[in-house]
Amino acid sequence: MLADQIVPVDALWGEAGRRLCAAIAARQPEQALALLEDELYRRLRASDVPASRPGVLARALGRLDAGAERVLPLARELGVSDRHLRRLFMHELGMSPKLYARIARLRRVLDHPRERTSWSQLALESGYSDQSHMIYDFRALLRVTPPAFFTRKRQALVWTAPRAPLTSGLPAGVP
Repeated sequence: MLADQIVPVDALWGEAGRRLCAAIAARQPEQALALLEDELYRRLRASDVPASRPGVLARALGRLDAGAERVLPLARELGVSDRHLRRLFMHELGMSPKLYARIARLRRVLDHPRERTSWSQLALESGYSDQSHMIYDFRALLRVTPPAFFTRKRQALVWTAPRAPLTSGLPAGVP
């Protein structure tokens, strides 16, 4: 059982986990989070979710992505016990529904069009109770503060148009 433990991803997924860790380490935080989400969804699609509860995990992920925060009400809504839901998440994704909810909430911050929004307003609009909880998740999950993250993101988006090739004076068809 993996509950309440920190386990290296390569201990769960072997060589594939080591490759994923290396790929994540080589990317910016937002790209790393997207890469992790892609891998989790890929594993979910390839998994053998028990036939007795078809779609429970997919519905849970959808609700958590949409902003559901608490596991017990979500489990009741899905018609399963909270223990069953936690076990399903641990078995299929290697993380608790609560951790997945934190990642989904942080993803809402990253996807937010941040034009002229205060940090506290951004936190509230993304599902956080206050700014300090948002900052805590940034530091815990991305290892960077929100201002540092968005500064890097802005810098990554700066694009310079390539210079036009010099073609004047060359015969037609010559690159």
